[in-house]
Amino acid sequence: MRFFAAFLALTAALYWPTFGGSPMHHNATSTSLWPKFSKSWESPLSDGSIRVSTPVCFENKIVLKYQELRKPFEFRVVCFDAIDGSLIWSFSDSVIPKPKKVVLPLHPKDFEGSPAIFRNMVYATSNDTVFCLSVSDGKFLWWKTFGNNCDIFYVSPLISGTVVPAVIVPVARRSISCIDAMTGRVVWESKNPFWATSPALCQDNSFLCPAPMNASGSMIANIPEEMNTSLGPIITVPDKNKALFLCRDGVFRLFSYNRFFSRWEFEWKCSVDGGSTYPRAACYFEGDFLLPGRENVARVDENGEMLWNLQFAKGSIMGCLVCGKKALVLSKGASSTISVIDTRDGFLYESMKLDGQPMTVPVQTGNGFVIVFAKQGLVCYKGSDLPKLDCKSVDEVEMSGDGTVLLEVSNTGGSWASFYARPEKDWAIIDKGIIRCSPGQKTTIPIKVLFQGKHYRETRIVLTSETQSKTVLFCATNISSKD
Repeated sequence: MRFFAAFLALTAALYWPTFGGSPMHHNATSTSLWPKFSKSWESPLSDGSIRVSTPVCFENKIVLKYQELRKPFEFRVVCFDAIDGSLIWSFSDSVIPKPKKVVLPLHPKDFEGSPAIFRNMVYATSNDTVFCLSVSDGKFLWWKTFGNNCDIFYVSPLISGTVVPAVIVPVARRSISCIDAMTGRVVWESKNPFWATSPALCQDNSFLCPAPMNASGSMIANIPEEMNTSLGPIITVPDKNKALFLCRDGVFRLFSYNRFFSRWEFEWKCSVDGGSTYPRAACYFEGDFLLPGRENVARVDENGEMLWNLQFAKGSIMGCLVCGKKALVLSKGASSTISVIDTRDGFLYESMKLDGQPMTVPVQTGNGFVIVFAKQGLVCYKGSDLPKLDCKSVDEVEMSGDGTVLLEVSNTGGSWASFYARPEKDWAIIDKGIIRCSPGQKTTIPIKVLFQGKHYRETRIVLTSETQSKTVLFCATNISSKD
């Protein structure tokens, strides 16, 4: 596991080693979002964009690639300022020699093929080529063409290695190439017996795509038939030797790697609401999975047990993204929506109708997110101000014996507050569940007081949210015990 720890340290500097920003496709960040959301800016792409990648967010820059219907031979990579959406640079792959042949999409989920970033270099794929650009100014550095009609637009390259970084690129004609990330030199090419998918980091410097391969491109283990007929490794958990796959029947299946027999073994399967159709919509966080169905999203633990299941309006769940204790859920249909839920219990904070048809899954940008739409282009939404708890100490409340007192808490911030309340003394009993308060509103916390023969009780109540910890004094007097 030393390599895995080193690789995680490297990805902190790389920031975007493959689709979703995680080499294991976890689709989760530790930074919270604060609803209610509002549109911050929008930047149109060229008219008639038919294939668009999910954006990459890196050091206040947003990078994505797209192909135009009116220019079927041309692919563009564009970079925007994440603050105001202004265009920083644009690159056309028309400078790369290639056959003038129209290639139709072979994969239904083109938004998967987002670029990858290593230091100051961005790596992107077109129909049959992978090329490298400078992140700062879009300068063309190198390119590698794989041949006619191999369609690797949907593939997200994987940056691998801690000393000599390399770009792993599966090719739809059932081969995999490892390319020197700095020079574009081919390090090795290997045959892949299965249809190639976007690779994900696995244990011991290996990767799945979906075949398990080592750093030299050799297949290292046998795989069950379900992995062969899957849409690729959705999520890998290298420290536990596990991998989650979405199979073509819409069912998620978890496999574990048996080191003794050098093979992957089936553990459990889970179907949410009849099955999912979008491979990259699942998330991994806190040891659990967030799995989408067609209209439902469920939290499932590592043993396959469903912890909660939340149903959304009619449509199709297109993507999920965990942000701290919350998750964004994008639903595409006649009326597309973006919803914010609490990952702890599935509580729905907000569901916002989107003005247009989304073409990509959401990507976080600080306290906000970006989505590419068919007509508007790249659109950025920003969150509200942080929640702020306010509660006055209860100097003394008179009670006739044991009973329940209500403690009033207000939220003076701009977003929902979710918090826990804990007494320092066990004679004050408070429900251990999550307490919520919408912005500008008040809520009350029932406190059960047990005098246990005492005339006076005093304790502190600790309120703990994602942003603050507040302590208030609570005192109670038993008037029934007076002489």
